[in-house]
Amino acid sequence: LASSFAPVAVPGDPSVLLLDARRNELTRRDARDGRLIWRQPLGEPVDAAPLVLGERVYQSLPSGKLVAASLSTGEVQATLDLAFPITQTPVGDESGRFLYLLGRKDCLFTISRDPIACVDVQYLGHAEGSIPCPPARLGRFLIVAENDRIADGRWRVLVLDDGGAKPRAVQTVDHPGWTWAAPPTSGSSIWAIGDRGGIQVFSAGDYASPNPFRPIARLSPDAESSGPAFGYAPSEREIWIDAGRSGRFDLDDEGGKLEGKYRFADLGTASAPIQVAAKRVVLSNRPPGDGVALRGVDPTTGKIEWQTVLGAPWPSPPIASADGEALVAVDRAGRRLRI
Repeated sequence: LASSFAPVAVPGDPSVLLLDARRNELTRRDARDGRLIWRQPLGEPVDAAPLVLGERVYQSLPSGKLVAASLSTGEVQATLDLAFPITQTPVGDESGRFLYLLGRKDCLFTISRDPIACVDVQYLGHAEGSIPCPPARLGRFLIVAENDRIADGRWRVLVLDDGGAKPRAVQTVDHPGWTWAAPPTSGSSIWAIGDRGGIQVFSAGDYASPNPFRPIARLSPDAESSGPAFGYAPSEREIWIDAGRSGRFDLDDEGGKLEGKYRFADLGTASAPIQVAAKRVVLSNRPPGDGVALRGVDPTTGKIEWQTVLGAPWPSPPIASADGEALVAVDRAGRRLRI
């Protein structure tokens, strides 16, 4: 629970990448039994998840370095020192030739993968600490979310050239509330989810347009923040939200409306991006007290099928059973536990 990001699944393989926050080491483990495959010291705390592309793992270090390591062995194959503080996970282009990485302030770097080198720097002028998440990419659009005001934020919309090496700023989109995770996309739709409960959905248009993002529908925000907000868009017309307004919302693009399909109350403060596992939408929230509550939701019915709490203290201390073969305790509902 001390890690700065949830484990990252390796595509097409039953393993995960996770951070050992005690030693500042990136590790790869078998997701089925936790077996260690490799560990790689990073030398400093990190604030962003790694990116897996092909047989390489890319890890950004806040001090300004981008490390490229072998996925199979964890061995560092290349290190790029930008000599400038950076933040968040890099994002790749469609061709796989370039990465896009944000500075903690002001700059957006374009990195070639082979050989690894900085090929372009764009001045965005964002303030230090205002970038909450990696950029989102939708085709050749690159969307940088920025929390630039006390209670609200904006998007910087850039267009990549045909080769991918030169991002060009084309549009600024204001939205209510702060952004907490990369804006979810599906098809031509992209969703703005703020921590004041507001939701906006945009349709991406022509790359040559001076204002390519067109608003389709919105839900009005609240006056105050209700805590972190995360979204998951399985289709162009459906969004799952874990926030002050948790649930599923469906888009009527012809009518320009968002309608609540399923709603959840009293889940607690959202604590991590929405995950999908075993045909369930998994929400992560902080219940009263300590720990993190995970809930698996059936996306077809909106029913919470299971719930488990990680990291919560024992309601009663476990003690040895009379036969000496187990530990016994009592859960919060008063039921006897045998371990």
